[in-house]
Amino acid sequence: MTIIVNAPTSEQVLAKLDEDGGESTILAEVERAPFKAQISRYDGHDGEEFFTDLPRIEIDCSDQDGGEMFVDLTILPDYVETFAEVVNEIVSDYRAIGSRCKLLARNESEIRTSADYRESL
Repeated sequence: MTIIVNAPTSEQVLAKLDEDGGESTILAEVERAPFKAQISRYDGHDGEEFFTDLPRIEIDCSDQDGGEMFVDLTILPDYVETFAEVVNEIVSDYRAIGSRCKLLARNESEIRTSADYRESL
């Protein structure tokens, strides 16, 4: 697990905030290049009262080579399970498509070899 056990509690953060202040706290972090994922919580004071937002997931993939990459993707608490389902499904689809593409490439190569052989006869 990559939970940061010594992360300050909401109570600790709120105790040191000024009016209209706020602070994000990283609660967990995973990094496997080029991806970096964090769970963070925002504690704040809106001028009248203190508040704490539910933790959220942020994913940064800006270190990937090539093409335009997003800097971060935020998944709000209500959508974590849906996000996990979407990621699992699209990875499964990607693997299936990738295996078919390899088969197609192999078949195209065999067809070219056969055609070259026929032309040489």
